[in-house]
Amino acid sequence: MGLDIGASVIKAAEIQMSGKGNILKKFGMIPVAPGAIEDGRIMDMPEVANTIRSLFKSLKIREKKSLFPPEGRQW
Repeated sequence: MGLDIGASVIKAAEIQMSGKGNILKKFGMIPVAPGAIEDGRIMDMPEVANTIRSLFKSLKIREKKSLFPPEGRQW
């Protein structure tokens, strides 16, 4: 599972890894409330956490392990 927390959008992807390659199983994006993230810093942690929970619930993601892209890089 990959998670990208951006200033205006949070993205999540669930990937199945196999010997034949990787398969994108689920992908979704959800907007972040204005002011919740500013200049790369989370200003409203409860709001961001609730947004992530909403995204996971809508995608039916149950995975607990996640990969994050390095700071400043996007997927």
